[in-house]
Amino acid sequence: MKLKDSIAKRVKELCDINHLSVHGLSLKSGVANSTLCDIIKAKSIF
Repeated sequence: MKLKDSIAKRVKELCDINHLSVHGLSLKSGVANSTLCDIIKAKSIF
């Protein structure tokens, strides 16, 4: 598993654990919604 896949999996887990949408996680974490969406789609952002 590549690093970007592991990070995407962890972001999804955090959403599930905290009962949040990606947008909700974005608001709580201060990370842009578009960035989180790109991470989840495992686009190359690194």
